[in-house]
Amino acid sequence: MKPQHGVRVDALRQSRWSLLMAVVSTVLHAWLVSECVRRIGASPKSMISASGPVVDDPSRLAQLGELVTAVQILGAAIVLAGVLLVSPKVEPAAHR
Repeated sequence: MKPQHGVRVDALRQSRWSLLMAVVSTVLHAWLVSECVRRIGASPKSMISASGPVVDDPSRLAQLGELVTAVQILGAAIVLAGVLLVSPKVEPAAHR
């Protein structure tokens, strides 16, 4: 087997995986967003989406070993404060 042939096969395999990942992540994301908006409404969905980067930081640390900087922690705190600020206030249920 010639090295060039192996490179072509690997490149083709990589291209197929890249295409599959792009299609699945795009289609799945679009469907999940539509379902989320249908079930809970656009406003709560947008607040949940705003917290996405906050969730990404710990997962990057756990999965990739990337370090979280002080600026990222500050940004996460600002995002969470903003989400809490615009979240509707829920009254506790009255005890009977």
